Amino acid sequence: EDPSEALRVLMHHSVDLAPTERHRLQPLFAALINVDEEIDALQSRNVKRRLLATECLGHIISESSSAALLNILDDEVPAIRLSAARSLAAHGMTEAIEPILLALDLPSDLNELREVEAIFDFGPSAVPALLTVLDTPNEHSNNAMIVAARVLGMLQAPEAVQPLIKLLQSTNVSVRINSAHALGEIGDPEAISPLVALADDPAWEVRNKAVKAIGELRAEKEIPTLSNALVDPSWWVRFSAAQALHSLGHLGITKLQEVMGSTTDSNAHETCRDVLEEHNILDTKKA
Repeated sequence: EDPSEALRVLMHHSVDLAPTERHRLQPLFAALINVDEEIDALQSRNVKRRLLATECLGHIISESSSAALLNILDDEVPAIRLSAARSLAAHGMTEAIEPILLALDLPSDLNELREVEAIFDFGPSAVPALLTVLDTPNEHSNNAMIVAARVLGMLQAPEAVQPLIKLLQSTNVSVRINSAHALGEIGDPEAISPLVALADDPAWEVRNKAVKAIGELRAEKEIPTLSNALVDPSWWVRFSAAQALHSLGHLGITKLQEVMGSTTDSNAHETCRDVLEEHNILDTKKA
């Protein structure tokens, strides 16, 4: 009875479906959305109307709607570019990944997060395009490299291990941080040695991600590296190293107890104590 309300409800509930299932709603969306009207609305002076059009066109997969969404990636409003990116992901249009990276290349942590979410929507089909980005660092911004690294880590793409290892040598701190984080998520033991090298990185944020990733990779042979990090000048690095040792089970916990009992470094002693207490391994009164 009310097509506008029907469309609103349908769009709201469609997000609860897996991307592979949303095609089943195509007949309903086709009956409620006038594609030509929505494409024309992309030129509206009303920002809310343009935004609604990008959302609607995401539910109608056709050459004309895909082309229109690709064109609107140059809109002056970042929210509209982001909405168009999410809709292009719903279309499975992987050739749009590089244009999306360019369109959303904005200096903001929040924008970076939204960009990661938009690219992640493509799922595993995004991997080849993202690998191309990592393989051509001179042709892409640091932000594009960071987003590509983060999404490949979230997708746990084994093909990304070698390109990410190369990025650990980047002169950009954020690129090194996100590459180390992605390697920890992927979990390939081949990354252990390159990550160990980062345990002495001049940036504490990089050292922190390196010791975290070593723990995620279950690298028991690197217990000495993690125990050395317990005397790092940064509290975060010391804490992450202690947590990584705990995650390794008996051997790591034994090392924490050993260091706590023998170290003359008050910071290392305190960090070991705090983590052992946190995991109910150490009696607080005895500590």
